[in-house]
Amino acid sequence: MARCPTCHRRLRSGQSCPQHAGPVAPAEHRDIGATPQWARPLGACIGSGGFAAVWEISDGGGGGRAVLKVAHADHDLARSRMRREAEALAAIGAPAVPRHEGSGVLADGRAWIAMERIDGKSVTDVIGDGPRIAHAISIADAILAALERVHAAGFVHRDLKPDNLVVRPDGTVVILDLGLARKLPVDPDDPTRAGVQVGSLEYMPPEQLLDAASTGTRADLYAFGCVLYELCSGRPPFIGDGAALERAHAALRPPPLGALATVPSAVEAFVHDCLAKLPDRRPPSATELRQRLAAMRDETPSLQRAQHSVSVIREGKQPVVLLWAELPRVDRALLGMLAARKISIVSQRGRRVFGGIAGADHADPAGAAIAAARDLAAAGARVVLHLDALHVVPRASGTTFAGAAIDKPETWVPVAPWTGVVVTRALAAVIQTPTRPAELGAGFVMLGDTTQITKLIGSDALLADLAADAAAALAGAFQLMTLLVGDNEVGKTAVARALRGQLRDLGADLHVAEIPPPGSGRPGHSALASLFSTPEGGTTEGGTPEGPIVRAVGDAIRTAARSRPTAIIVDNLQLAEHDLLDALEYATLGGEPLALWILGLATPRLEHRRPGFGARAERHHVLRLPPLAEDDAVAMTAALLRPAEYPPLRALRQIVAIARGNPMHLATLVREIHERGAIRTRPNGEHFLDTTALDALPPIALGPWLAARELAHVSVELVALARVCAVLGDEIDCDELAAVVEAVERRGGATTTIDVDVGLRELTTAGILATPAPCAWTFPHALLQDGIYATTDEAERTVLHQAALEYWRHKDMANVQVADRIARHAEAVGDHATAAAAFATLGDDAQREHRVLDADQAWQGALRNLDPGNVERGRALVGRARARYRLQRVNEAVLDLEETVAIAQQAADPMLEIEALLEQATAFDWTQDFDRSTAAAARARALFERDRDRYARFAIAIEFAAARAAFRDGQLASAEVLLRAVLGGAQASHDDSAEVDAGLLLGCVLVDRGLLDEAHDVLDRMIALCERTGDRFHLGAAYNNRTILWSARGDIERVASDLRIAIQLARELGQSSIERAATYNLAEDRLWQGHLDEALLLGRRSLALQTGHGEGTTRLDELLLARIFAALDHRPDLAASLASLAGYELEPDEAVICQVLRAVLQRDAAEVDRAIAHVVDRAQPIATPTRLELMHVASKHGLLATERRAVARELGAGDPIWSRRLDDF
Repeated sequence: MARCPTCHRRLRSGQSCPQHAGPVAPAEHRDIGATPQWARPLGACIGSGGFAAVWEISDGGGGGRAVLKVAHADHDLARSRMRREAEALAAIGAPAVPRHEGSGVLADGRAWIAMERIDGKSVTDVIGDGPRIAHAISIADAILAALERVHAAGFVHRDLKPDNLVVRPDGTVVILDLGLARKLPVDPDDPTRAGVQVGSLEYMPPEQLLDAASTGTRADLYAFGCVLYELCSGRPPFIGDGAALERAHAALRPPPLGALATVPSAVEAFVHDCLAKLPDRRPPSATELRQRLAAMRDETPSLQRAQHSVSVIREGKQPVVLLWAELPRVDRALLGMLAARKISIVSQRGRRVFGGIAGADHADPAGAAIAAARDLAAAGARVVLHLDALHVVPRASGTTFAGAAIDKPETWVPVAPWTGVVVTRALAAVIQTPTRPAELGAGFVMLGDTTQITKLIGSDALLADLAADAAAALAGAFQLMTLLVGDNEVGKTAVARALRGQLRDLGADLHVAEIPPPGSGRPGHSALASLFSTPEGGTTEGGTPEGPIVRAVGDAIRTAARSRPTAIIVDNLQLAEHDLLDALEYATLGGEPLALWILGLATPRLEHRRPGFGARAERHHVLRLPPLAEDDAVAMTAALLRPAEYPPLRALRQIVAIARGNPMHLATLVREIHERGAIRTRPNGEHFLDTTALDALPPIALGPWLAARELAHVSVELVALARVCAVLGDEIDCDELAAVVEAVERRGGATTTIDVDVGLRELTTAGILATPAPCAWTFPHALLQDGIYATTDEAERTVLHQAALEYWRHKDMANVQVADRIARHAEAVGDHATAAAAFATLGDDAQREHRVLDADQAWQGALRNLDPGNVERGRALVGRARARYRLQRVNEAVLDLEETVAIAQQAADPMLEIEALLEQATAFDWTQDFDRSTAAAARARALFERDRDRYARFAIAIEFAAARAAFRDGQLASAEVLLRAVLGGAQASHDDSAEVDAGLLLGCVLVDRGLLDEAHDVLDRMIALCERTGDRFHLGAAYNNRTILWSARGDIERVASDLRIAIQLARELGQSSIERAATYNLAEDRLWQGHLDEALLLGRRSLALQTGHGEGTTRLDELLLARIFAALDHRPDLAASLASLAGYELEPDEAVICQVLRAVLQRDAAEVDRAIAHVVDRAQPIATPTRLELMHVASKHGLLATERRAVARELGAGDPIWSRRLDDF
């Protein structure tokens, strides 16, 4: 049937659209053929379609209550379909379908069916009368009632459409034309031929497009949805030619019904549920649909049409590399080179040329710009390169750019004169090409030496394999072609550079070549032209592998190898023309003993262009360079972050995950971290990584360029869906995605026309999304997600964030997945209160799970959204402080807590003040500022005592602070009583954190009080608790503390074992304080056991950790080193250490130790004896192993009196360590 070209409503023959006029629909003429010869008289032909004609059966009185349907064709397929229809009519029965009265085959071979004549109006005509919503719902219910009968009889119709539906006068609907019906669940006699599309395209379900032979009942529900859509709006969901309809039904979302007509929202949802692309997402049965319809009958406003327009999300700005050059002369060859390299020319005025390179045109825009700039500079031009975010507009005539950098290039082109290639800081931050300072100011650098050697990590085995290949070939045994294959920027060139020295050591004549990129104006073999006498120019037209380039280059290489061993490294081999590839194979064919090795560096593209390349060589070997393994990537990241020391392992892994092991991406990310000032300085002058900078990664260019490349070859509607996904977050929730798309579209915003389920599947096939688990989607590369997000129109991003926020807002924010989504979207739309609350939920959760880095970032997010002086800000500051003193940023934590105390006092909030003061006491303990720690705890207790009931939740923390102070003051009995009470209270209240704190300290107290078995039990329970709760921070401290128990029991081997575990845990966590404590203890243990060289290494490491990362004094570490120097008799080092210690205010026991060491240094026996007298004095708080250590140093130098030796042996007999060394006295 013809349709109006404007509103797409059906037009009756000979009529035009009543709303839009336009052309008149032509009359329909069908050839009905001759009247069938049948047993009973036939009346007029009352209908004819493409498959059959229907004749009235005369009852002899001029009318008829039955009809005869006769197929047009007389072949087997037509007879099979008619048999199927007769079978279905008989099985289903009236009134859902016409009553079956008989069937057979005419003498001419055509099949026939006699059936009841149906009086009524076709749904096609109902639609032509104009839609009425109440009538549409009534008809829909009648259609579903008939479908129930069809499905209950075990059939699916497969061709449900308005032409096949008749409304009886009583309002019931009859379904016609069951020739395509399929039996359920299986149909071995299905008349449908495999691979043949059956049904009507305007109403065809997606699964029927793919395989009509496997459709189920939900296929009919999709077709029913199409019919109801047309009943409500006057047009089907999709329009267009056959190809357009197939794509639409398979992948696209229909225009919202509410955008075409005024319908109740429930009706719109009902229709769109039926039109779900995946059968499982449609309602399960016609019965359930009838139940839903019954609930809608009262919601039936009159229907009006509204014009609908479709828009997809626009692209925002993307990073563009800009090139400004002043040529030595107007040179068409140089201009042609720029155009051939896909550098879009913005303007050319005389010798000055201005162009840009977008990510969609190049795998590496910065690299392409640098290569072009070098070629221009070599020709005498001066060039400046810059990076900026611009609007990119593809046109038939070429890409154009818009933005301030285009309008005013003078804002980034140097004013002062220069030569060569200048790079602005904006671009320098994202390239890996070596640079050097420029004399043009801080905003510019010059390109540096390209031969600079890059430090390699994780490539030792590969280098060894390559060196072995080279050694074998250069020995003259055979000619070898080695290929090193890897993705762009994984380090192939760096590996080859590292190999050059070994090749020269092998006596090879080394030649290095790089294939010029397309558009450079130079043929590929020109890379070797300076090394060999080869003809200039490209291959001859129609040249063969034996053409001039092949022979000339190949023979030249072989000639060179005859005179001396020859090694050739060819980079970017995937860009080489076929004749050059043939030449390289020709050179290595064998036939004579030549010392020749060729190493080709290529991307996987070479294997697609030239499968099996190198196989013709006498020997060939293919090696692959994958992305860095995680441990190697972590090591590289840590090295690149210098001068920052000791970045947390979790932070390193976060950066590695973004870069996915790609060395160039890693280097770019870390350079961006440096550029953003995220390498900060502690008060002692040492550097550290501010982990909050990770929130702002990745950098401006890397992600957008990757996004431009990945999205360049997918459809517009898929790109738009990818943009929606990027806005929603790193994990895509399908329900959220569908809801957001629908909500934005309902408001007239830009989304995408593709169906969400289909789009997710197609994005996954394209590699833009990944499915780590069923029904779960994520971006395989964080850079890709952020790049797509960054290049999405900012205003449209905000609309999507708002819709997503409304989706999540009413869900339970106690669920951290919900809180994470709310935080993201609320912050993006400026709903600061909601964002702060969500970030606080994330911070609390991360703190409970001991994810300190995540906690710091979450509390940072909360603070970004809270006003100064706000009480909630105070609570967020406490949360951040807890994270920061565990991240060794104690001074920053103290500042946060001081601000919190001020907020609490201003707001008269004692509860917040108590909490902040208790955290202050802990933070001051970390810096060994015990006086301030005690004062803060005392202030907290004073507030607590004012109303113990009101502040009861702080009781455990108040008592623990008192226990900690008692322990520091040596009041072990009091500390034990307090700690037992705290431990019991923490266990009763299931406060794991307080239980661990109390248990670790109680274990140490019990050891000092000689209760070793109980101490063992307590410490083992604390280790088990830390492992169960994932508290690796306290786990390291627990292993460290347990060494005190092992020392007391004389289990020396376990001391060292636990300390090494503690050190490893500390390194994984980036916790220098724990590593320093464990390293200090292990160094002291090694000293006492006589392993002095190891003790010295550990002692120096302990001092370095405290110097670089501790925020307290280094006095103890320097004193330990002095003791080790004395044991080693390193007199100059000992003297220097004692001189440094003289500047400290020493504790009494420390002063005694220095007195002994000073006397030993001076070899003053009398002074040594006086000092040793203080050492053996029990009043001095010096540990027994240290007393014995000092007497041993004196004895070693013959400075210990005889009677003191006897004391030492007696004292050592009871010490588990020194009892093994009594002979030393």
